[in-house]
Amino acid sequence: MKAEKDPWKKALESCRSLIPPGTRVTAACSGGADSLALLLFLHTHASELEISLEALHIDHGFRPSSSREAAYVRQVCGELGVPFHLAELRREREDWRENASEEWARNARYDIYRRFTGPGKVVATAHTLSDQAETLLLRMARGTGLHGLGGIPARSRDVVRPLLGITRTQTEAYCRSQGRRWVEDESNQTDRYARNRIRHGVIPGLETVNPRAQEALAALALQMGELDQYFGAKARQLLAEADTWEGYRCQVLNGADLPILKEALRMVIRRYRDPNRELVEAACRAVAQGSAVQLTRHALLDARRGYLTVWDPQARPPAPITLNKEGLGEKQIFQLGEYQVGLEVINCEKMQKVIWKDVFVHKKDYIFLADYAKIPCNLVLRTRQPGDRFCHPVRGQTKSLKKWDNELGLSPARRLRPLLAGEEGTVVWLWDQGTAKEYLPGEQTGRLLVITQERKGEPR
Repeated sequence: MKAEKDPWKKALESCRSLIPPGTRVTAACSGGADSLALLLFLHTHASELEISLEALHIDHGFRPSSSREAAYVRQVCGELGVPFHLAELRREREDWRENASEEWARNARYDIYRRFTGPGKVVATAHTLSDQAETLLLRMARGTGLHGLGGIPARSRDVVRPLLGITRTQTEAYCRSQGRRWVEDESNQTDRYARNRIRHGVIPGLETVNPRAQEALAALALQMGELDQYFGAKARQLLAEADTWEGYRCQVLNGADLPILKEALRMVIRRYRDPNRELVEAACRAVAQGSAVQLTRHALLDARRGYLTVWDPQARPPAPITLNKEGLGEKQIFQLGEYQVGLEVINCEKMQKVIWKDVFVHKKDYIFLADYAKIPCNLVLRTRQPGDRFCHPVRGQTKSLKKWDNELGLSPARRLRPLLAGEEGTVVWLWDQGTAKEYLPGEQTGRLLVITQERKGEPR
């Protein structure tokens, strides 16, 4: 029978794949067997991996013994010649409290990690195969989807986890082989936390069925992670194919296989809140039926006009910007909400024939030009107001902006797009539609007002 590969050789291969040569690695070390084994392992192979090594101990301040643990890790680092960093949450965090939740502690740790990451710098944590198995069972018990079944990733941004193929028993054996004792966290022995109850009760029970139950669970998490990555890539591709300025085309979304559509909708919803199963199902129905789903007070997922958008039903129009005609000259950029409008005055008297010929070749550019002499003295860059009317530059029809917007099928969010108007209310130019017909340049135009548009930020 073929001998099983040494798990620590696998860990070394994992380090090579996760940590490029020349990286500064900060090992997060609590003093427990897992993190101490990680520190010792990285120290042993630092030259081979071509990394520089430091250590970080985070004192949560929850237990009286925590200061002794910090002192022990400092001592080990001193003996190894590894630079040591200490972060004390009780001193650093104003929201610290003795009975803080596991989630608070985790978030606090990752806030600290960010200080030690960046270009050429990573934090290494000692999550093990045993942690992976426990995490998978915990998520399954609480209710999770494919993303949760992927378990703990080997890398997330600048945090790497090279020991995901090593069990807790193996980290303890490694520490003994190095002649090092480790710190025992007394809270790990109680069943106060859900993870401890799984560790002490569920895992041993499963190992009576399969002695390698932890490895089997970790392998399942790896497979689910790969599948999650596949569906994620397909979902991003779907969103890219459906993406337009108006939103995601529902017709394209509805043509996708259901698992891919659900993952795409999770990605959209995740920008605003946790995409639980009920919300994703409701979003699927909205896309299929052309309805809407309230995600939060300020986020409505809307598919009622053939495009999927998320907008704030309570959003107020941005404050208008008053512009003096005589103050316009070289190009200036004005910001109205998430929109940018550029205005520039060009003298074209000497090039009238050239410009006029070009106008008919590039009609799209033409409708973003206005005869400077025709425009009102004072302009206002603002959003639509009741009573606004617009004469289309190509169709030549004059209608209320409300009718134009209905005809275009614009969502309520899109109706907050910018326009240029005279102070008396005449619309001179409308976003994406161009200059009103009565303000278009002609053969006798001497000066042009050139209007450009650009939308910044997330389209939805």
